[in-house]
Amino acid sequence: MSPAAGRATLALDVENMGRETLVACIGGVDGYTARNGYLHGSSPRFDLAVGERRPVLVDLEATKPPAGERTFRLKLECANERLAVADAVLRVR
Repeated sequence: MSPAAGRATLALDVENMGRETLVACIGGVDGYTARNGYLHGSSPRFDLAVGERRPVLVDLEATKPPAGERTFRLKLECANERLAVADAVLRVR
């Protein structure tokens, strides 16, 4: 991400290892803080069949992205239930 643009797209790899189809899922940024330049963003909603694995594009946007590497967390929610959280790094140059 460049500080001037304040936008980037991230491919989030998701996989359903459960026994039921996951519906109304959304991938996105977990938390909204000054430390990461008020980074926010999410993917379009999607369903994930049992055993399915695919990339989901998350559009990121930051109001004031500070230069350097910033850690943040990603979340996966399906049917408004948080199913997973993972750490990620954003490079602003």
